[in-house]
Order: sequence, then C-alpha cells, then structure tokens
Amino acid sequence: MLVWKEMATRRDEWPEFLREAAEPKAELDGEWLSQLPTMLKPGTQHADGFARLMSAVAEPPSAYAPFFDRLVDLWGVDETEMLRVLERSRHPSGWRRGLLPGTRIIGVRAGAKTSGASVCLARFEPGFRFPKHRHPGPEAVLVLRGGYTDSSGRVVRPGDLQHMASGSEHALRVHGGEPCIVGVRQEGMEFTGPLMRVLVKLFRR
Repeated sequence: MLVWKEMATRRDEWPEFLREAAEPKAELDGEWLSQLPTMLKPGTQHADGFARLMSAVAEPPSAYAPFFDRLVDLWGVDETEMLRVLERSRHPSGWRRGLLPGTRIIGVRAGAKTSGASVCLARFEPGFRFPKHRHPGPEAVLVLRGGYTDSSGRVVRPGDLQHMASGSEHALRVHGGEPCIVGVRQEGMEFTGPLMRVLVKLFRR
C-alpha cells in the first residue's frame, strides 16, 4: 500500500491515460487509487472466461471463420447452409464414410451456381494417401485445416485453393500430425490405376 500512497502524491508522473481517468473523481483519489491493485490483478473468473472463449473459437464453425465467404462461393450456397455443414462437422456422427478407408464426408446441398457438381466437406486422416485419379471436369479444393502435398510437389495448406482443370490427373499425401479438412467442388473423378478401378466397383456394390 505504501507504493500506491506514494503514487498518489506524484500524479504528475502518472501516465496520461491514468491522469485523465482519475480527473473526474478528484474527491475519491485516495479510495480509487487504493483499489487499483485489485482492479489490475488478473482474476480467475476472467481467466476461465478467456479459456472458454479460446476453446469455442478452436471448434467449428468458429475455427473456420476466415474461410466463410470463400466456402459460400465454393459451394454456391447461402451462409445458413454453410454453417449447417460446419456445425455438423463438430460431431463424429455427422460424418459418413467416404469412398476410401481413412476418408469421411458431409454432403452439401448444392446451390444453383454449383448444380451438376459434387460439393462436400471432406476429412482425410493424417498420413492418408489418395491414389492417382483423373478429373473429367474441373475441381476446386479449399483447405480449412491440416494440409497435403500434391503429386506435382505442391504443398497445400489452410487457406490455399487448389484448382484442377478438366482432364488433369494427380495423387496426394496428407501431412501427418492432424486430419486434413477441405471444402470440395468437383465434376467427376476417376481412378486411373486398374486395381483401384476394380476395388471401387466392388465397394459400390
């Protein structure tokens, strides 16, 4: 307390913002100043609130907030549908098994802009290798989390949008450490390896 009392007698040395804050309360200077240590001390309530806030923004949909506008454009949907898909991704039961082991997807109700295309949110397990395949039509992939390396050597990370032209072929390897979550819009996909073509036919029966 001696330090705070000493400060009260040396107001000319206070920071400007502190002098201005204290000015309207001249008659309460001593009492107001004595409360400063408590006011400035971090409280557990504030710490708990901050922890809850950080936990909330680390989960979808908030975790993908920087990509909201781009997802709406990619999928050709309104914000309500985009948020529905992201909210569903929070729960393991919201995903359904993809075409290959190690993949999960959530379908998107395509808008008029993407009519005829397949649009979805896809999840690939860490280290997953997507076999070589061909795109009869164009494909666009927006990475939201994690990343992968394309067979061309290109590294694709969160925020990157990869376009594949009609007739193009590639494979990819998901980086280890965490799943890769992507928004996808594509117009067809065909595996180029004979073994994969047979397996896909068997899988779809």
